[in-house]
Amino acid sequence: FPVTIAVACINPNTVDGAILDKRDLTTGNTKREIQFMLSTQLYGFLYDQSTGGTIARRNTTPLTGDIGTFHTYTFTYDGSSSANGINLYRDGVVIDDTDNSSGTYVAMENTGAKVGNYRTSAAGAKETVGNYKGAFIAIIAEELSQTQVQEIDILLRDYVSKVNYWTPSNITTALWLDASDTTTITSALGAVSKWDDKSGNGRNVTQSTVAKQPTISVSWTGDKTVLDWGNAINSKTMIGSVS
Repeated sequence: FPVTIAVACINPNTVDGAILDKRDLTTGNTKREIQFMLSTQLYGFLYDQSTGGTIARRNTTPLTGDIGTFHTYTFTYDGSSSANGINLYRDGVVIDDTDNSSGTYVAMENTGAKVGNYRTSAAGAKETVGNYKGAFIAIIAEELSQTQVQEIDILLRDYVSKVNYWTPSNITTALWLDASDTTTITSALGAVSKWDDKSGNGRNVTQSTVAKQPTISVSWTGDKTVLDWGNAINSKTMIGSVS
């Protein structure tokens, strides 16, 4: 079955730990299905109980730079019997470059194993426990596209880290006015005479009459520059052209 696993977390160290594991290795009652693991590398495995085979992908380059910092990691699977059906993403970018499969894989079986950030050992104990600091984890019953994974990454990093990773530069704009970018504002004593267009189309807006110029202010959150247009109808205006 197709599936997507997405997590937003801080990885505190280089010890192997399960982001999400659905494997019970209890002697006489083994159920091996799926594993998404993070250490200095990102791993995604699916298991065929009958054949003992796996399909798996991982990245080669160590993720040591991720230690102690916030990132999103995503596992997608298209439901096929090929390792090519697995994609591993870091911050919305595909990073798996190595096929780590073994044996013959047909399909997952014994789907009754518990899901957690650990696997159950042969003795029935928890092991390979994921010790990441998780802010979000989701299991989605479909394979998300790369575009969808990127959209989730942007939303999660915006929300958790309070940094705006999405901007209008992610789409095609006819006009983009951004008061938080003070380099686009021309002013004198706080009155704005020109506001530059960031779309690349050169559709800057201007106001030469001082009495009609908006003024520079600060947003209610106290961390963004905004333009104050006053409270009188049509008192403050800027003129430009969009065609």
